[in-house]
Amino acid sequence: MAGRPTAKPGSRIRFEGGDGSSVESAIRVVGAKGERDGVESEYWYLQQVYGSRESGTWQFVGQSLLHVSGKAYDHLDIVVGGRRTSVFFDISEFFGKLD
Repeated sequence: MAGRPTAKPGSRIRFEGGDGSSVESAIRVVGAKGERDGVESEYWYLQQVYGSRESGTWQFVGQSLLHVSGKAYDHLDIVVGGRRTSVFFDISEFFGKLD
């Protein structure tokens, strides 16, 4: 597994906060123009950490939207090396915005 990226090159998007293992340690997506830009950045982040999805190093299982304490979170379930893993992104900054 590669290191955690802090910014998406060529854009103003940054990743702050925790490691994404729970809502409390969610990865905060900062600087996205709207939902399309933000969600695209989440998948870009996963590819940087876990490798290319097309190479088979991880598989997408599902995605759900959570609202906790006034904030919006994307909860992504993936399988890495045969093990199911949850990754949480704080999407409060861009949730509901069109880009």
